[in-house]
Parts: sequence; structure tokens; C-alpha cells
Amino acid sequence: VNLPPEPELGIYYNAQFHEQPDGTILLPGYYRGALKPGEDPKHIRVTVLRFSFDGKKLTLLEHGNILAVDTNRGLAEPSLIAFGGKFFLTIRHDLRGYVARSDDGLQFSEPTPWRFDDGEDLGNYNTQQKWLKHRDTLYLVYNRKSELNDGVFRSRAPLFMAEVDPATLRVIRQTERIVFPQNGARMGNFNLVNVSDDEVWITSGE
Repeated sequence: VNLPPEPELGIYYNAQFHEQPDGTILLPGYYRGALKPGEDPKHIRVTVLRFSFDGKKLTLLEHGNILAVDTNRGLAEPSLIAFGGKFFLTIRHDLRGYVARSDDGLQFSEPTPWRFDDGEDLGNYNTQQKWLKHRDTLYLVYNRKSELNDGVFRSRAPLFMAEVDPATLRVIRQTERIVFPQNGARMGNFNLVNVSDDEVWITSGE
């Protein structure tokens, strides 16, 4: 990866990314610099970086706007998906998960907390969330506080998934299902892959 020598920009290596029709790559990452002169950046911010790719090396072309929630440690572990002609970021924070939307994959709306469609906070905190796109439906895969956690660290089990309404950026509660049940292991570190048009794998190493 060819990044500038300044330490402000970095990529999130476990992020979901998107390849544009022109072959450039949109890859979520971090911004650790000041947003105004004299600022002491105490919080991590996130952005999306656009790279060219020659088959071996990613070269930075530009980055999008800087997204910030300047509480606790700031934002972390962003993941990107393209769906329905829009782009969506899901982002980790110590207190709750956040979501943002974009028309071009670079300039995003202000992050808003993840909520169910009835307005209740999703209950995800201090762990990642990931997108799942299957046919014409967008899903979120996540952990959250619930009576099923039974003391598991940071409520990282069970692992849930549910449909997302891309218009309202809300999780549709009645569609929620358990992917991996709570068996005492932490399921906060997971990933997924679209194997075919009919099959998606969700995996966890814990």
C-alpha cells in the first residue's frame, strides 16, 4: 500500500471495501490528524480512501470527508458497502455503533447511532458490525446487549443479523435472527463472504 509519509491516514485492514467500475478501490480507513490549526487530536476519526490498483500495489488518489464522534476514543473499524446506488458505512464506537450514507462513496453524512425501526438504540457497543448484501436485501451483522449475553465480554455473543431499511438507516427488529448462539465464546470478531448468488458464509474464529 502506497500511503503518504505523514501518519494522519491509515487503512482498516479488516474492512469491507468496494471496487468501482473504473477499477479504483474505495477502502475505509482512519484519520488521526488535526481538523483545524493547533488542535490536539485526541480522538480517532474515519474516512474512505480511494486507491488505484496495478495488480500489486494500492496507490492513494484521494480521501473523502472526515467523520468524527469526539467522545471516548472516537470512531473505529469502519466497513463500506454499495447498495441501491448509494454507499453506506457502519462504524464502531465505545458506546454504540454508527452508520452514515453517501452518494459517491467519499462524501458521507454525519454518523448517526444505529437504531431499530421502533427508535430504540440497537445496543451494539465497542465491537464491529459488518454488512451482508444478498440479492435485493441489505443486512447488518452485529452483537448487542440482550438477556442472552449471560456475562459474555462486551455482549459479544450471540451474533445477530437483521435487515436494514436503507431509506431510514434503521434495523428492522422483526427480521432479527441469531447467526451464532451464545455458548460462552466471544463472537465479536467475525467476517463474511458472498460465496455465490445463493450462499453467504459468516465465520468467526472464537
